Amino acid sequence: MNLTVDAYLDRVGALVTAAGRAAEDQSPIRAAARLRDRLASAVAEGDERTARAIVLFQDVALRTGEDAVQNAVLLGFLEDAAWEAPPLHGTWSTWPPALRAALAKQQAAVEDAIRYERESLRGIADREAGAGDTVVG
Repeated sequence: MNLTVDAYLDRVGALVTAAGRAAEDQSPIRAAARLRDRLASAVAEGDERTARAIVLFQDVALRTGEDAVQNAVLLGFLEDAAWEAPPLHGTWSTWPPALRAALAKQQAAVEDAIRYERESLRGIADREAGAGDTVVG
């Protein structure tokens, strides 16, 4: 059974606030980002029960969700620099394997993009430095 977008949004609303699904959470990606922020708050507050519920729900959503739900987990929940900063740094070590692997893949893609950008800039700088040596004749 696939977790639908509506079911995902309803559950995110319940995890984020007692008021349930908010009108602005019609976007699964935005909802997933709010859930990531709620996880950070739960970790900072020492609320392990809420933190664990969020992580387990995101794991289920990633594994069983419709494509839009899986994309929301990947883009809204996992794709963020917050995982490297307190209070979330290192929390993923206890996550279920599928969610942990998805985060590792996201982080590797970011590192590859940064490495590519640095190499490109280095190449541009090298070409510009060599351009002054060209003799026109």
